[in-house]
Amino acid sequence: MAWGKKVFKHWNSIHNQILFFILLFLIIPLVISTLSIDKPLEGVIEKKIGSATEVALSQVDFNMELFLQDMLKSTVDISTNPKIVAMLKQPDSVSYYDKLRLMDSVTNRLTTPYFAESYVTLLDMHGN
Repeated sequence: MAWGKKVFKHWNSIHNQILFFILLFLIIPLVISTLSIDKPLEGVIEKKIGSATEVALSQVDFNMELFLQDMLKSTVDISTNPKIVAMLKQPDSVSYYDKLRLMDSVTNRLTTPYFAESYVTLLDMHGN
């Protein structure tokens, strides 16, 4: 019994009472309120991030589709140009200057709505 009074006296000191009340009235309610408030906020944040990511991915998909359509249009425009077809069939019949002029006139007509550098490469059957 003497040992129990000694332990109780040790726990009954002012220092330990202050620590106990701080724990009881500050830390425990703070932890409980943090857990109860953070769960709904976490759900809202996840929904907002998910919807923002979905919008960003749909915009990337749309931009890629436009870019591929532009590439297809440019390819069709180049392949249906009779001067380019003739130049590619008989590359020796056209001078180097005429090739450059023709390439310049064709590439100037190919317009793109994107702010990127576009390159056009035409090869004949012999790699010229």
